[in-house]
Amino acid sequence: MSITETTLYKLIPPDAGIVIEINDSHHAPAGDDDYPASLKAEYQSQNPQGQYLTFASRSALDNTAGISLHSVDCLVLNQSLGEVFPLLPTLTRFLRDDGLIIACVSNVHHWRVLVNLFQGNWPLALTHPSQSYPSQFFSLSSLRSLIQAAGLHLLDIQAIEQPAKDLKRFIQDLSPLLQALSINPQDFQQRSRVSHFLLRATKQPLTTPKLFIQTYVAVSGACGPVRVYDPDQFSATIPHTRIHQVEKKRGDTIRLNVARPDEAKVFIWQRTLSRYPDDLASQKALLNRGYLIVSEWDDDPRFWQQEQDHDFFRIRSSHCVQVATESLATFVTQFNPHVKVFANQLTRLPARRNDLNTKQPIVFLGGVRYPEDWQPIVPALNRVLARFPHVAIKVIHAQDFFNALETPNKTFYPLCPPAEYHDILHTCHIGILPLADTEFNRMKSDLKFLEHAGHQAVALASPTVYAHSLIDGQTGYLYHSPAEFEEKLAHLIEHPEQRQTIADNAYQWVRDHRLLSQHYRERRNWYLQMLADRDRLTADLKHRVPELFQ
Repeated sequence: MSITETTLYKLIPPDAGIVIEINDSHHAPAGDDDYPASLKAEYQSQNPQGQYLTFASRSALDNTAGISLHSVDCLVLNQSLGEVFPLLPTLTRFLRDDGLIIACVSNVHHWRVLVNLFQGNWPLALTHPSQSYPSQFFSLSSLRSLIQAAGLHLLDIQAIEQPAKDLKRFIQDLSPLLQALSINPQDFQQRSRVSHFLLRATKQPLTTPKLFIQTYVAVSGACGPVRVYDPDQFSATIPHTRIHQVEKKRGDTIRLNVARPDEAKVFIWQRTLSRYPDDLASQKALLNRGYLIVSEWDDDPRFWQQEQDHDFFRIRSSHCVQVATESLATFVTQFNPHVKVFANQLTRLPARRNDLNTKQPIVFLGGVRYPEDWQPIVPALNRVLARFPHVAIKVIHAQDFFNALETPNKTFYPLCPPAEYHDILHTCHIGILPLADTEFNRMKSDLKFLEHAGHQAVALASPTVYAHSLIDGQTGYLYHSPAEFEEKLAHLIEHPEQRQTIADNAYQWVRDHRLLSQHYRERRNWYLQMLADRDRLTADLKHRVPELFQ
């Protein structure tokens, strides 16, 4: 997708049951089947049970015959706002009262549009034959006027800027004309840099509270997407919700003046280690600014000695804590009683596979760092690999585990970005998920099982963590000893039909229960509940950490 389409897609609510996208007639796809790499494909990877319908603007009303009034959650106008403007009163009747209208339009002030105009190359179909106004291009002011004329309520407008190395020279060449017309060159350059506008509007004015969620991202690696980036992206699709991230990795400065006066404010410390008494100043500043302070953890904080040395101060000195698992919540409650579990979820459901019943399966192990997790099963695994020499195994990051494998049919991959990790997993048929029964492991989440289920790689897992979500023999296999591991791995290799059945069961389970699109609104709802109770939470905080108020 283009930069503009990618940004447009990020505005569509992931849990929208019915989405209608209307394209400009002059650039619309020939048919639904000709639109594979579209917003539709991206949307359905996040919400496979939703409906995404695509119409050309010239035939939009003709295609709405089977759609019930007040049933559409989101109406996407992709470069078609001008063309469908006369139809908006009719089209919005299909929209739910709380439905959302999203539109992408081109900026008539963009510098390349102006260059084309000067050269006599005005884009085709700029003006619809039957209309006296542009069907594709708008200025910011004309866009606002059009939304108002349609009786809609504007939520916000985003300006999309794209790289333009020749823009500066263009402005310089135009400077005499700008001066003669009394046009400020800086203002003109700012307007000319914008290629598109993205807007959101509603049928009725919103009365929901405005929320500003600011997160300090201390660890952006493997846990960043699942704990911060993806939930934030989804939350940003909720009207009256703004997101702001501060990256430790980039050296970003925490600014506490970015919230708007009418917004309730939440500040989240993601995996931020305590530094007492240095943390007193930052926590006091947040309290004085009226923030709800949240500490976010997805692993046992005792793993970091610094956190123990400073008596878990960041956890104790926050209003509340959000964690990834129930076992982690139980531990954290001794330092802060206000704890909420947001379980890890799968952001996107990969495409179904057609190679599940192969007689040459590939085994996978990725992201297992500690020898105590995998060492007990290595002898059993080597016996299985010797018995089935045609079976290949792929290993990510665990070099010692890889070296211990007594087979030439093995491939090693160093620690890799998440996208590459998922590409590798998608080629495998059986995944090994070993976790020793330790305090640290018991607080981990079942995310690895969700990933295996999504990629239809049958999980052969330890009961630690995975017994809470994996149904033995139905959505995967659990092993309680090396002997059981050996027996069940051999069974999965020898019975491809049963392997496929289990893979399909797990895929359907994660599709129905563990997609982020089914859960992301829980965060905003909880933050608003905690903000409504902030006075009591602050009183508890004063009792728990009195030095914050001295």
